Amino acid sequence: MQLLTLSMLNVLLTAIAVSGVLALLCFLLARALGYTRNGAALLVCAAAFALLGFVTGSIMGHSRTPAVNAVLPAALAFLGGTLAYLIGTKGVREQVGTAGFVLCFAFSLFIGTHFGARMRFDFDSALAAPNVARDRQLDIEAAQHIVDLQRMVNAAELLALLDGVAKDKGIDPVQLRAMSLRERLAAKATSTAP
Repeated sequence: MQLLTLSMLNVLLTAIAVSGVLALLCFLLARALGYTRNGAALLVCAAAFALLGFVTGSIMGHSRTPAVNAVLPAALAFLGGTLAYLIGTKGVREQVGTAGFVLCFAFSLFIGTHFGARMRFDFDSALAAPNVARDRQLDIEAAQHIVDLQRMVNAAELLALLDGVAKDKGIDPVQLRAMSLRERLAAKATSTAP
């Protein structure tokens, strides 16, 4: 399995682009609202929240299971807990940064959900295409053909081996082939007995 395929790079670059743009928007909004403290930390935290939201959303959107029932309450609990902690420990002065984090997470969760759903739709559409089903069936038939050929080669090798044993023992090869394995083992035991 290759990690750096074109589709994987597409997902990675999309996640980075969405997270970067949302973090930059959060940073610019916070600056416009007068938040002047530690802008680099604000930018990094906003990017982390945005990336977390995008990854969570894309996994939720790409999933075939009803992940919304589990992810949405977890996301809301995460946001609520983070907000309660930040506002409770830092006070009102951190509300602009905290609101920016929530905004980044919520938007990127939304965008990621739609991105993941689109990926799932594209995958399902490609899988349902007639040429994919035909190619899959041809691959199965080719693999079955290889197995059948190997069985014939094994049978030919076994017959050659039996013919060699029949010549060594002076037995008719047809008679030896007709014998069951139990009869062959019994014949071998009696021929090797003193």
